Amino acid sequence: PQNTGLGPAYTSLFPPLLSASLWEKKGNVPGLVRLLQAYIKQAPTELLSSLTPMLGIFQRLNASSATETSAFELLRALTTYIPQENMMPSIPTIFQIILTKLSTTKAQKYPPLVVSYLALFAGIFGGKAFLDVTNKIQPGVGLTLLAQVWVPKLKTVMQNKIECKFQVVGLSRLLCDTPALLEDSNGQQIWAQTFKGVVGILTSQSFSTRDIEDDDEADADIGYDATFSRLSLAAKKPDDPFANVPDPVAVFTQAVQTLSSQRPGVLGPIIQGSLSDDPKLASGFQTMVQQAGANIA
Repeated sequence: PQNTGLGPAYTSLFPPLLSASLWEKKGNVPGLVRLLQAYIKQAPTELLSSLTPMLGIFQRLNASSATETSAFELLRALTTYIPQENMMPSIPTIFQIILTKLSTTKAQKYPPLVVSYLALFAGIFGGKAFLDVTNKIQPGVGLTLLAQVWVPKLKTVMQNKIECKFQVVGLSRLLCDTPALLEDSNGQQIWAQTFKGVVGILTSQSFSTRDIEDDDEADADIGYDATFSRLSLAAKKPDDPFANVPDPVAVFTQAVQTLSSQRPGVLGPIIQGSLSDDPKLASGFQTMVQQAGANIA
């Protein structure tokens, strides 16, 4: 059961999982990551002393295109379940690792992994934390990342409702918890671009009709070696870190309404301009506002 700890047997089984030799074979990686995810979810505070070795495993897996998907599965579990005050000191290094690879890789699969993680991080830690961390790496890099990578790649991560919810929750916090975005014309332009991206998700077919799917099968091209065999009866649906958010549309419209009340007369023209070239999105957003009973000016 949840919140009952590991017990002595599972506690004794954990340290060997961090042995570097186990992670040398690609065929071991998917199963080992699934096992670490289960440990982290069950007893995050008990594993705090092993946080550094687990982050080392993330860095190792992230370095190879064959295991980078598994790297982000592990990182998502750590970010979701490890207490924020314990995880936050490592976040700048994690972002540095991710951004370094993002700037050099030519692989098409890596940017969507990054975008999915950024939404998870912003949703949990807040939009201000995202900008603070990235600006420490290099001033302005957060906004550049948002405008040039994150928003343009939104369509690639809309695989299911879990991914859509990640983006809506994370970007809603980024848009509405960081009013500094609206301080100058460049920030307002990026705000408008991001806002349009969220409305695009909420009005998309993938958000409105597709069920939550098991993402494991999407990684069949990674090239696991013959020592890994997937157990069909052990398939696992992805965890939802935002299970307490039953209605992402309401979260988005309420957040925008709150920001609008704090900045009267500012958001209306920005929103109108962002959606003016897409009547479908404009109509979709108007419907959301009316259904939520929101007042945005």
